[in-house]
Amino acid sequence: MPNPLRGLFRKGWQRRRRRNKRPPRNNGNGVLSRGQRRKRVQREIHELEKGGIMPSFDELMPLLTCNDKATQFFYDNKVLQPPANCPRCDKPIPYAPNARNTVRCRRSDCPFIIPSECDKCGDVVAFYTDENSGEILSAVCQNSGCHWTWKHTGTAFETSINKGSVMVNCRLEKNKILWLIYLWLLKVPVRTASVMSSVSEGTVSRWYRHWRRMVTEMVLQAGKEEYMLGGPGRIVEADEGKFGKRKDNRGRCVNADWVFGMVERGGDRKMALAVVPNRKADTLIPLITAFVLPGTTIHTDMHGGYNKIEELEGYGYVHKRLCHKYEFVAQDGTHTQTIEGNWRVLKKNVPESQREGSDLQEYLYECMWRRKHTNNLWGSFMEGLASLRYRPADIDRLWDHRELMDDPDNWDPDDTSESSDDISLSADSSVSEISASDPSSDYMVI
Repeated sequence: MPNPLRGLFRKGWQRRRRRNKRPPRNNGNGVLSRGQRRKRVQREIHELEKGGIMPSFDELMPLLTCNDKATQFFYDNKVLQPPANCPRCDKPIPYAPNARNTVRCRRSDCPFIIPSECDKCGDVVAFYTDENSGEILSAVCQNSGCHWTWKHTGTAFETSINKGSVMVNCRLEKNKILWLIYLWLLKVPVRTASVMSSVSEGTVSRWYRHWRRMVTEMVLQAGKEEYMLGGPGRIVEADEGKFGKRKDNRGRCVNADWVFGMVERGGDRKMALAVVPNRKADTLIPLITAFVLPGTTIHTDMHGGYNKIEELEGYGYVHKRLCHKYEFVAQDGTHTQTIEGNWRVLKKNVPESQREGSDLQEYLYECMWRRKHTNNLWGSFMEGLASLRYRPADIDRLWDHRELMDDPDNWDPDDTSESSDDISLSADSSVSEISASDPSSDYMVI
């Protein structure tokens, strides 16, 4: 007896064969597939700064394998900004890639200038002269921790192209640095990035931390106005979570920090996150008023820290609550499922060893930055490299001594309170004084 299913299988096989021979076509709604979009937007090296989607490995291959091309790429994107004019003769200095990574004024009529102070720290210098002619041969900084030295090398002015950038005093090749930037943006783990870039795990970890702290500075300098949530007709979900738990509710107690989060429903799902010492109303309400625009509908659970939202005057918040003991989605659509789903993503991106203290706040700022620039990570990061221009050592000192704010409503990005321990860093080729007093609070917010 013949098999009745034989013809059915054969017809299905014939249909699949005919379908495979068809030329590639759009989806039913006219939208190109991911592979088709990738081939259509294949860009040249000079087009990578236009932003948009993350560049593919094929697009970056010429830069990742050649140090000179990577150096030229950083120069074209203004990450490296050597002086355009000679400070002695005030004439243009042409830039050409060389093994010394320097720019040099080769004019014979360029005057010779003896430094009056240290170019590195600004301290006084001591001069050493020739015993016979009395000509100054060298100058040494008197600061014991500086070790800056100037020598009489003739009339040519020469300076490093790395000066004033994130790559100053860095011995790692430019293409390796670009490798680490690309891998960090793709969230490649440290061990895997070390194998792919042929860089030690310790170096990769330090550069990853530097990128994370640089993004933190970008968030802090942008101000909370760019991270405001909600508005009339919009819904913001608020919830608090603890980044740490015991396995099977057994063992010693876990000293994890509480994190308060707010997510705007719909669109890009912008978020605001802050490490808080407790879940009291005196702690949560100032954060809500600082980051949620008036007229917003706020969805929360029945936690007592949200009781005072309805008592706020002048904000016009519409507060809707639901009890998770009885339901997760109310009949009128009230729920906190969006923020609950974000906790899983956030905990996945934060290592278990970094889920307390200031390290946790760094990762939260990184998540906020990635969520805001999710459609332009590459372009936004290159803009940050060109604008902040912080050395790794300087940004580490800045973070270690950052002043934590007690009241988020009094946050002022232009606050330049002077202190004897102030740290002076360069941003956009200008000097900004950032207070470096000891922390006085248990949590940090923007």
